[in-house]
Amino acid sequence: MCYNIETSAISFVVVTACGIIALRMHQPILGCLMLAYGLMQLSEILIWRSIDTNSEKLNRVGTTLGKYTLPSHNIAIGLGVIIAYWASRKNPVYWIPLTVGIMFYIGVMIIYAREKDANNGITKACKYPDEDDACTQDSARLEWPYPHSWYAISMIISCILVLGYVRPLSRATVIVLFFAGTFAGTAFLGKRQVLGSYWCWAAAALAPLVLIVTSFMSKK
Repeated sequence: MCYNIETSAISFVVVTACGIIALRMHQPILGCLMLAYGLMQLSEILIWRSIDTNSEKLNRVGTTLGKYTLPSHNIAIGLGVIIAYWASRKNPVYWIPLTVGIMFYIGVMIIYAREKDANNGITKACKYPDEDDACTQDSARLEWPYPHSWYAISMIISCILVLGYVRPLSRATVIVLFFAGTFAGTAFLGKRQVLGSYWCWAAAALAPLVLIVTSFMSKK
């Protein structure tokens, strides 16, 4: 949701750095997930730049990046599981998350094919006047034009996969509480049109928090 290109850029750098650090600290599931959802901040960097420069072409590039990377989060978890359990990779149970992620991604592509993007596929900035819920111009929030109400289901799947494969279980619980908590918090504070963008920003900006906690737990 970031408020401008600078905030989006900072959030992108923060979450990407956290993802790389998580990988180096042998938390590949968390690291891959952070790198995947951090791409939404890169998407919004391009979108904010397009709004600043009135470039419809750049807006479409940023919007397309977000549209097709948003459903990839469970694929990222699946890749993280394969990395984490590489020595046991021949066991089919460790390929379940990746298979689920790919199947879910295909399902979202079917939704995209059946539902037309709003606003002619352009992401616009919007704000909410006190008197109503209408989106207006000159805002510090972005309204994605593509369908993304399915993400609640993606979040549930992610939480189940994390609880099933991240060990110790206490670390998995912290990760689930972080993502579910930020999602619920932004749902409570935000408006429905910009909920997805709100959550992606919050999860990116607060990424160091979950990384610090889970890293501390690994040393106990």
